Amino acid sequence: MQKSTLTCFLTANNKKYKYVIEKNHNESTYIECKAANLAQEFLNEDLPNVIFSLPALILVNKKESKKKEVIRFRVSSEEKKIIQKKALERGYSTLSAFMKNLLIMD
Repeated sequence: MQKSTLTCFLTANNKKYKYVIEKNHNESTYIECKAANLAQEFLNEDLPNVIFSLPALILVNKKESKKKEVIRFRVSSEEKKIIQKKALERGYSTLSAFMKNLLIMD
């Protein structure tokens, strides 16, 4: 059987992450997602559960990295309200997550 590879993307916390699916055998498929720290072969019947779990694995993997630096800046109360409104509109639960994802786009 010839190997077939499919490159896919998923979104977690408004950021896109790449994962690769490679069918090696009739019974199993290899999945690699660097953001989730996953590179493993799975039974075909388990693929939907694995793919469904990838966003949660990515978020857990990201939280495990230590955060050592703090950035602070001053804004007026009106500016803060505007920033909070935009963060809520875009689905963020914290200003910190909103600002990081806004400023650190790949």
